[in-house]
Amino acid sequence: TAGDAVLTITPLGITALALFAAYASARRSAQPTGSAWGAGVGGYVAAVGAVLLLVGRAGPLGVGPGAVARTLLGATLVGALGLGWGVLRPGRAGELARPVRALVPEPVRAAVRGEALAAAALVVVGAAVSTGWVVAGRATAGDVIEGLGLDTFSGVVMAFAQLAFAPNLVLWAVAWVAGPGFAVGQGTVFAPTEVVSGPLPAL
Repeated sequence: TAGDAVLTITPLGITALALFAAYASARRSAQPTGSAWGAGVGGYVAAVGAVLLLVGRAGPLGVGPGAVARTLLGATLVGALGLGWGVLRPGRAGELARPVRALVPEPVRAAVRGEALAAAALVVVGAAVSTGWVVAGRATAGDVIEGLGLDTFSGVVMAFAQLAFAPNLVLWAVAWVAGPGFAVGQGTVFAPTEVVSGPLPAL
């Protein structure tokens, strides 16, 4: 909360870290079986549920049932993807996908490969654009951080917090490069064709 405004943003870097932690854990210790994957996902969701109860109304419980449902759904997706990626051994994914590939015509498979390559290229371009934004705005960001008067520990925490939001910046850059642009707050738009800004926190 900043004055009369409420800023809500999800640091996607924490989601990426959770995915990697689930992958590394499954890769190190899980058996490559469906039951191990299911048990891992169940354990992950149970752990998230326990944290929900521990933080009480300071977390999603204080927002309402919809927030709790979204949290548990997100935990299920993160656990399923991260642990599933770790449980699959090299070559196993290809074996599982082979029956599906046999049912899909070659032109469709070629189109999917092309679309995946185009999406990957767009993300690379978005990462390059976001890097340019960071470099161009480093003076302003430095002034904001200097004005906070951080000590060494706070500076390290701030650095990790900024890294946690780096994927968000890349996604905004992808939306900007693709054309639609993105919004930060009601009545704003940041696109190649127009920029409509309003009062914004120093995020």
